[in-house]
Amino acid sequence: MEIKKREKKVGSFAKKGMAPVLAALMLLAAGCSSNSGEASTAPASEAPPSQAEASSQEEAPSQEPESSEAASSEVQSIPEIPEDPAAEPYLNEGIVMYGKMALEAFYDCQEQAADYAEVISTIKRAVPSAEVYNIVVPTHVEFALPEKYKADFSVSERPTLDAVYNNYSAEVKGVDVYDALSLHKLEYLYFNTDHHWTGLGAYYAYTKFAEEAGFTPVAQEDMEKKSIPGLLGLLYDITQEPVLEQNPDSVEYFIIPGDYECQVMYQGSDEWLETSMLAEYAEGANAYGVFLGGDNKLFKIQNQDPTMKNGKKIAVLKESFGNAFVPFLSPHYSEVHVLDMRYWEGNLASYAAENGIDEILIMNNIKSACNYTFHDYLLAMT
Repeated sequence: MEIKKREKKVGSFAKKGMAPVLAALMLLAAGCSSNSGEASTAPASEAPPSQAEASSQEEAPSQEPESSEAASSEVQSIPEIPEDPAAEPYLNEGIVMYGKMALEAFYDCQEQAADYAEVISTIKRAVPSAEVYNIVVPTHVEFALPEKYKADFSVSERPTLDAVYNNYSAEVKGVDVYDALSLHKLEYLYFNTDHHWTGLGAYYAYTKFAEEAGFTPVAQEDMEKKSIPGLLGLLYDITQEPVLEQNPDSVEYFIIPGDYECQVMYQGSDEWLETSMLAEYAEGANAYGVFLGGDNKLFKIQNQDPTMKNGKKIAVLKESFGNAFVPFLSPHYSEVHVLDMRYWEGNLASYAAENGIDEILIMNNIKSACNYTFHDYLLAMT
């Protein structure tokens, strides 16, 4: 399959004006990275409401987190997105406001998605000795906006995801995390003031990856959960909505059991520096940076468990959605190498050979997968 010429596409919602397009450009310019401005001065608050509480004033049944074993042994039903009778969605700077949530609208991009599948296949052909996995992360709007409003403000992301997973031309293992997230859509999977997913959303994707990669995920109850309050993210920056300012997000993260040594290589440097897996000092507008300390050129996690000495090594090619996901891999691999495709420049096949990489995981959110700039980042590695 020939990779098509890069062309600018106009979304099917262009008739609604240029505001959505301008907002999308702002989000792409942010590169899906964690906010890097001054720390927010917003006061600390309690953890934000669950999805059900944020989108509905009706009481919804609570969902206690289930262990991965329980989830796999029972047939679960996908919950409906409850309507909030007091809320009507509207656009602010191209962002869909619904209740206490800011949501990025999604515009169908199946052609670009099919091209992305070929890019992933090119990665596999460049490193044929490695098992190559691909995860495309859906965005918040897919699991937050009731169906009755989607025709006016967004479209389903399912066909675009299918256009990726159905169009590989090499032996790529697509890991479709859509259902794993959809089953838990009433939980706190995405931030309400920012475009990223939460640690919990990343956890459910990790359980699906574990199933595909052949290992048992660590149960939630076996990890300590912590929280950083006061996140007012990129979508708040764009909209400046008072309701978001009054309801900041909390960044929840898990302490992964085990003993690990971590190193980081910053942009503009070729020197490895000692660091920690979690930057627990992160706060305010920078709170998402708790995961891996934010976006860096290279990050490496070495498992110190003696039984993992000769274990597998994985390289994760990612933008910032991968930051919340990567720590969960640390108990299952001898080494986890994290390459941010926006900042790392090098030949992936050479890097894999030099570092004994057995597996490669490419992880992007769906908007990055439809963005030809991200296609080019990956192709530059081959």
